[in-house]
Amino acid sequence: MPENKSPTNIPLNMSYQILSFKTKLGITSSIFFIILALLGVTGTILNWSGIISIILFITIALIYWVIIDHTIASDKKTEAREQKLEEIRKDVKYIIAKMKGNSNGRKEL
Repeated sequence: MPENKSPTNIPLNMSYQILSFKTKLGITSSIFFIILALLGVTGTILNWSGIISIILFITIALIYWVIIDHTIASDKKTEAREQKLEEIRKDVKYIIAKMKGNSNGRKEL
């Protein structure tokens, strides 16, 4: 194992994202076209307020997905940093114990 890598190999600059923005846009626009197709099959005529409300729904859905992705990414990065910090603490305790002459180095200080 190389010296500069931790046993868990957690990169702190890792990018976490559920779906790309293009995928989110594609799914949301597919929902929009499904709604339009259902309205067309049933013979419902949309007025401008109906179209605007559907577009507003799509916009809110995209904004919500972006916020959720940002929150999940932030949580994952924080978790990775905490795990890395815990590994560093264990390594420091091991080094201190070795310097004090403890052979196994894992004894609690």
